[in-house]
Amino acid sequence: MKLSTVNTKFTAERPHRRIALGAMTGTSLDALDMALVEITQRGLHSCATLLRHQTFDLGALRPRLRAASQGKPFSAGDFARLALEFGNFHAARALAILKDHNSAARATLKIDVAGIHGQTIFHAPPLSWQIINPFPIARALRCPVGSDLRGADLAASGQGAPITPLADWILFRGHRPRAIVNLGGFCNITWLPSSVDNPAKINGRDVCACNHILDHAAKLALDLEFDPQGSNAAQGSVHPQALAALSLTLKNAAAQDRSLGSGDEGLDWVNQWAPQLTSCDLLATAVFAVANSISQAILNNESPSHEVLLAGGGAMNATLCQRIEELVRRPVFNTDVASAVHISARESVAIAVLATMAWDGFSITLPSVTKRSAMHGRDGLWCLPMSTDDEETQS
Repeated sequence: MKLSTVNTKFTAERPHRRIALGAMTGTSLDALDMALVEITQRGLHSCATLLRHQTFDLGALRPRLRAASQGKPFSAGDFARLALEFGNFHAARALAILKDHNSAARATLKIDVAGIHGQTIFHAPPLSWQIINPFPIARALRCPVGSDLRGADLAASGQGAPITPLADWILFRGHRPRAIVNLGGFCNITWLPSSVDNPAKINGRDVCACNHILDHAAKLALDLEFDPQGSNAAQGSVHPQALAALSLTLKNAAAQDRSLGSGDEGLDWVNQWAPQLTSCDLLATAVFAVANSISQAILNNESPSHEVLLAGGGAMNATLCQRIEELVRRPVFNTDVASAVHISARESVAIAVLATMAWDGFSITLPSVTKRSAMHGRDGLWCLPMSTDDEETQS
């Protein structure tokens, strides 16, 4: 392959309108979320429009990905096979979402750039591993595919997370300051200044374990993957001693002022208290502790937010959302109320935005958020398709 030809082709002046694909599986392993996004302009001036979002069940991949992330014994061959199968899974679903969109819209769009987060197997900076083999995806889509979007930040002594604040600015900036709260396996918050203010004031951090605790509690107490809409938590009472213990655990993790990851899931608290409490009381206590930790982070931030936008799987837990709203005492909405980005699509759309920014040569993390030093290279690992000339040479 003629590298000079490929580099010339893909670093030439790009159109202001691109179609990007973003793919995300969170640490709670709910599903694979994919989004097709139209992106105009560049960098912090970008505008993103969600064209299509789909959620794909992970099927037989879920227990293997979960086992790998829990540190269960895996051989080198097991990891290699899992990465390849996960890459093939992404490739097939990416082609499916593109076909579905083109069929519904009677369009002939092609994907210009793709961002693939991969599944976090381990995260404890400076170590972090999001498992994925991107080559099947690049082969299927025939476009640049970026993965390991945290790697350059980690190499620059950053925490690698939260990774979404700049994408949140592009997606959710408004006339008033906002807090964008991701209720995922871990909760992280982006604080956005108003759209007329300086983007340098964007801030963000990881706050506490969220769905890791709530889902594990539902599994032990109810033998369910999650508490549907928080209905069982709504029927329970908060246990003071259990609340104090979990609150201290969450506070101690937050006090270390780092990104959260492996070992911070809070599962030991669930294992300890599940035999001692009724299922509803266990869930009610967990929900209140998590909501209180998130609310304190919002209220104690140096730049007060006039409104709070919720996203992520936890935003479907009505009891958790209600507790947050009661505690922050300010307007709380889901992201799909304030914008066209559904709560389950926010992260995959963000990955599409970040991959496009990275491909354009913009840094996708902020020193104020991840504490990284100066960057000296493009974010992400990039898998490039062949140029037309290369294909003709091989044919």
